[in-house]
Amino acid sequence: MTHPYLTPNGAPSVREITLHYVTVCLHLEKMDDFLANLPSALNSVTGPRMEANLVNATLDLNDKAWDRRTKLAAERTTAYDALFTECGGDQSRIDACVSTVAKEFGIVLEPTQ
Repeated sequence: MTHPYLTPNGAPSVREITLHYVTVCLHLEKMDDFLANLPSALNSVTGPRMEANLVNATLDLNDKAWDRRTKLAAERTTAYDALFTECGGDQSRIDACVSTVAKEFGIVLEPTQ
C-alpha cells in the first residue's frame, strides 16, 4: 500500500506538500497573534521596580519570537513555491488542494484580502 503522502517513487505528494504549507501558515498565524499581544506583556514587566534579569529575559524572548516569525515567513514562501511547482502554477488547483487538506484536518481558513 502506498502512503497517501508519497508518490509511488517515494517523493512527497501534492497532499503532503499542501499539508506542510497549511501547517506553516497556521504556525505563522499563531505567532502573529502572540506577537500582537507581546507589547502589553513587555509593558507590564518593564516597570521601574522590576528586576533587570526579568526585563532582559523578556526582551530576549521578544527577539527570539521575532526571529522565529521571520523563519516561518521564509518557510511559508518555500512551501508555497513547492506547492506552486507541484500544481503547475495553477492557482485554482492550489486553492482546491489547500481547501481539501484544511477540511480533512478540521482547519478553518480565513479568506484573505
